[in-house]
Amino acid sequence: PDSHACVMRRIHELGVPIFQIGVRNLCLEEVDYRATHKVPYLDARELYQQGIPDTVLPEDFPKNIYLTFDIDGFDSSLMPATGTPEPGGLDWWQALALCENVAKSRRILGLDVVELAPRDLTKKSQKRKRSLGKAALVSDADLKAVRASLPFA
Repeated sequence: PDSHACVMRRIHELGVPIFQIGVRNLCLEEVDYRATHKVPYLDARELYQQGIPDTVLPEDFPKNIYLTFDIDGFDSSLMPATGTPEPGGLDWWQALALCENVAKSRRILGLDVVELAPRDLTKKSQKRKRSLGKAALVSDADLKAVRASLPFA
């Protein structure tokens, strides 16, 4: 119950609302928890089949949010430096589109990218992780909404 794999569940148990995006693999216990506690989600299969929705978060979700990307959420061909590689994850443009669309209706107070599991050949993964964080916060005109939502922008 206290491993790195269940941080968001522990946060949710403290009463902090969460919204899961891009999940590809769940155990039965996680499926049951989502259903019992009405945890909203947009899984990877839905994103693949239906694309990125214009409105990502439910209307009643908090307006001030903290956005966290788990490296596992990315497709392992893009981000191989993960301890749990799974096919079918987010690609670069999907991740940026999610940031843009979330920022249209929410104020992003902070953002991080977690669980990088470096190996000998993962310098590209480390660079991609840094690039995602930078791109989500400071980019071209397409990301004006993200920058405008930041409290220090």
